[in-house]
Amino acid sequence: MTEMIYNVIKHPRELKQHPLNIEIYGLEVAEFDLVESIRSKGILEPIVIKEDNTILSGHRRWMAAKDLKLDKVPCRVVSFSDPVEEVEALIEFNRQREKTTSQKIKEKHKLEWIGAERKAALERQKATQLKGKDTNGKPIIGAVHLDATENKGETREKIAEKIGMSVGTMLRAEKVFNKAEAGDKKAIELMKKIDTKEIKINAAYIEVKAAEKPPVAANNVFGNSCEIISMSSEKFDVPINTRNKMDGVQFMQKLPNTSIPCVFFDPQYRGVLDMLSYGNEGDRQQDRVMLHQMTDDIIHNFCTEINRVLVPSGHLFLWVDKFHLVEGTKHWFEGTDIKTVDLLVWNKETFGMGFRTRRVSEYLLILQKLPTRAKGIWSDHSIRDIWSEKTNGEGGEHAHKKPINLQSALIKSVTREGDVILDPAAGSFSVMISANNANRKFIGCDIEG
Repeated sequence: MTEMIYNVIKHPRELKQHPLNIEIYGLEVAEFDLVESIRSKGILEPIVIKEDNTILSGHRRWMAAKDLKLDKVPCRVVSFSDPVEEVEALIEFNRQREKTTSQKIKEKHKLEWIGAERKAALERQKATQLKGKDTNGKPIIGAVHLDATENKGETREKIAEKIGMSVGTMLRAEKVFNKAEAGDKKAIELMKKIDTKEIKINAAYIEVKAAEKPPVAANNVFGNSCEIISMSSEKFDVPINTRNKMDGVQFMQKLPNTSIPCVFFDPQYRGVLDMLSYGNEGDRQQDRVMLHQMTDDIIHNFCTEINRVLVPSGHLFLWVDKFHLVEGTKHWFEGTDIKTVDLLVWNKETFGMGFRTRRVSEYLLILQKLPTRAKGIWSDHSIRDIWSEKTNGEGGEHAHKKPINLQSALIKSVTREGDVILDPAAGSFSVMISANNANRKFIGCDIEG
């Protein structure tokens, strides 16, 4: 914990800038209005310093005091239990200041470092707790910083909130920033324009992406056609053709980058039930009500991991209901390279519910990771965009069984025999059946097992 020690009076020449403050926010300049305010009223809020006179909060007040040649400034001295807490405090002290996008992304990187350090501390504490006692032989009882227990997606959401940006905007800005830091001249110029508000972040991101060349080595691109080269099943460190029970995001984090050519994803949401507001959903819908529901943030986390594991030009088949189709799913893919390329309607050949029209169909969005190509990748051109198929007993009694034959046809069209197909929210595991029918391997899981 931070410990307040005492208030003191210091001469400005005794104080010094914090190196991290310079790294994130640059050299400070005292604005004219601040100088004039301190000239007439003095420094009303003490400058926060460490015991060695390093400034944590109040760099601009300090600069103004030097400009005014003051010989006394009020200070509050604080100490910290560890360096991580000190970095966290410095960023918190600067929360209310107006910042450029570059400064916000630098804050993001430091906050990620803080999270990693907290996680490492938690792991060390857990390892010690396994021994039962501390170094003095006493039982260990102690609180752990909450951030250390968060998963990757939750940390990203919190970081975006702390720096005052949406997750998608933050990821796009970071893409441009990282390119600029790596020395890309185009990105350097764009980052300057973002900071001076001459160009919007999204427009700069589009320019950076457009300048990138397709990943030739990873995708064997030849002209307008290409062959997707995916990883053999023997190289995956997860069970193949097995009904795994675990969280889908955590499962995908076990998979290598750019290793999967085809993914099916059926998010568990209550779009139809909530939008139609039946109230008494009846026995037919109780199985759906009991299933674990996904929020938009959870679905975004799934899509981000899917983007990571998909090979370039790999396909994602995403099941959506009519309401998500109309309202849009674009926000699920913010910060990814996945684009919608087609749409397929599944006629279930069953008479469904509805106050107005009766539901007999579901919708399958066909998405592809950049570069989006069809020639040489999509092999079966006989698949119609309206597919009629009843579900049979395969998949058991699960409420969201999907058409086995349709999924098999799609798998055959975008993969080769022996390829590995992924479903991170498998439900009835119908994709496993479809993949095996198509002589492909399957990896996947479901939180319900």
